[in-house]
Amino acid sequence: VDQRNLIFFYCPLDGEQFRYEKAASRGDITGTYYLGRLYELGKGVTQDYGKAVELYRKSAQRGDIIAATAMAALGRMYENGFGVAKATGYTN
Repeated sequence: VDQRNLIFFYCPLDGEQFRYEKAASRGDITGTYYLGRLYELGKGVTQDYGKAVELYRKSAQRGDIIAATAMAALGRMYENGFGVAKATGYTN
């Protein structure tokens, strides 16, 4: 199963990018995370893996449940080489 297809179930709707951009600009970690999701998927914005990684990193620094979700998203980005150098030297 392609994990990128699974995340559509959890992704905010198109057109919500303005809400998440506003929240992220205020330092809201949840808004920052969901804005990263939009950039990863290209939903309502131009797909930009680098921007998604940047936003996931910001939201991962908080240390709560959203941070855990953001860390998992970062792992997915590294595992697949989306916006970052592909992780190597590990086994599943």
